[in-house]
Formats: sequence, structure tokens, C-alpha cells
Amino acid sequence: MTTEIKQETNSIRILKIPEPKSFLKIGCERNIIIGVDTKFNKLQKVMWKFLLNTKIEDSE
Repeated sequence: MTTEIKQETNSIRILKIPEPKSFLKIGCERNIIIGVDTKFNKLQKVMWKFLLNTKIEDSE
């Protein structure tokens, strides 16, 4: 898990950014990649591929 620390005038905020478990790849030519913190099963991957033309790959 990546931790980012921001310091403002008198306060400190710690933001925890979750590691992506899957990547959504949208379009063949534009190569838009979005990391999501959800792991998809086989049926969900097939549905996303055929209904929304989006490929899902698991992160390693």
C-alpha cells in the first residue's frame, strides 16, 4: 500500500492509496488504462469484454 503524506499549514494528512488488483484497458487504439482495487472473476471479465468492449487484466 502506498502512503502519501501532505503537510498543510498546521495539520498533516496521511492518504492511503490502495494498490490496484485489476486494470481496465479501454479501446484498442487509445490505450486507456485504469487501475481498480477490485479483483474480477472469469464471468465478470467476459461480461465487461463483450458488453462494454473493455479488457480486464489482473495485476501481479
